[in-house]
Amino acid sequence: MKKSNIITLLAFCVIIIIITVYIISTSLSRDNTPGSRNDAPQGETLQEEADALDESNKNGQPTDETLSAESLTLKDSLFIGDSRTVGLSEYSTLTGADFFSDVGMSSSNIYDKTVSVPSVGKLNFKQLIQNKSYKRIYLMLGINEVGNDIDTTMKRYEEIISFIKTNQPNADIFIMANLHVSASRSSKDAAINNNIIDNFNIRLEKLAKNKNIYYMNSNSLFDDESGSLDEKKTGDGVHLYAKYYADWAKWIITQTKNNY
Repeated sequence: MKKSNIITLLAFCVIIIIITVYIISTSLSRDNTPGSRNDAPQGETLQEEADALDESNKNGQPTDETLSAESLTLKDSLFIGDSRTVGLSEYSTLTGADFFSDVGMSSSNIYDKTVSVPSVGKLNFKQLIQNKSYKRIYLMLGINEVGNDIDTTMKRYEEIISFIKTNQPNADIFIMANLHVSASRSSKDAAINNNIIDNFNIRLEKLAKNKNIYYMNSNSLFDDESGSLDEKKTGDGVHLYAKYYADWAKWIITQTKNNY
């Protein structure tokens, strides 16, 4: 082989090697680019629930595996609640249900809230209950008011249930226990801690029994050994990471079908 041909062949090989190294290094650089995931959402106070819910759900977004799971449905059902119920509506695979939920919702302001319900439109609580019929209505309020006078809160709760029963006589009503907060959150908050939440839930269970309606407590699904919201499942000590709302939805639909 001529010397000039050998030199040309070697030059061509060197060029191929350089191009290959460049492609590999570029690919590795792209995969390791920082900022592709928020590792540690920071919690805020309950008065800043909107920010807390958003930050809590940046970590633990539903995976492809979660989203490809069999979609759950509770047709002709209505969920009423605060930011935790907002999370259930946005991050679970539950379909077919309506949600009247908003950040900061409580028994004291539920009648003042106007919420956009996709299947109905933007309306207040009374308008929704009086104009659309449901087979099942799930109610979870309280985390924004567990530090208030419990007798006053229970009286409001009872009035809400009476209003629902009057306007939805054929609906099954479910009072849902308030989820616990994490141990670290509970230990530093005199107004909102797990002892108060447990006492509040006991009152809710008694109310459900007296009103001849259903009571559901899903805390065992998310608690650690101490009976607090598992630190691994929350970013702010109050709200679940997004990926756990699918588990909550599955639990609700299973309990509804098997036990009620």
